[in-house]
Amino acid sequence: MKKKLILFTVFVFILFLAGSCGGMKPPLNQITDAKMAISKAQALEAEHFAPLYFLKAKEKLQGAEGAVKEGNNETALELALKAKADAELAAALSKKKVAEEKARTVIEED
Repeated sequence: MKKKLILFTVFVFILFLAGSCGGMKPPLNQITDAKMAISKAQALEAEHFAPLYFLKAKEKLQGAEGAVKEGNNETALELALKAKADAELAAALSKKKVAEEKARTVIEED
């Protein structure tokens, strides 16, 4: 009876360890979303109109990809979400600055 209890305890402990080591899955969808947001920002010339946020987005994306390779999926998720946010901000600033330039051109033509 004692031997069965010890085996049962060891079995439960092993199951606990196996479950806790699994962690979260790599955030591949979020990394893809960040890549798409960066591509959109690039198409809106964010390198020119919002270079700081565009560069931050690219750096965070690289960090996210590196974290996945190291198996640090929580950090990868955080960086991927931040990369997407920075890219979206860069895109929005680019749109704003392009609109301002167009408005300035129209005003100058009058």
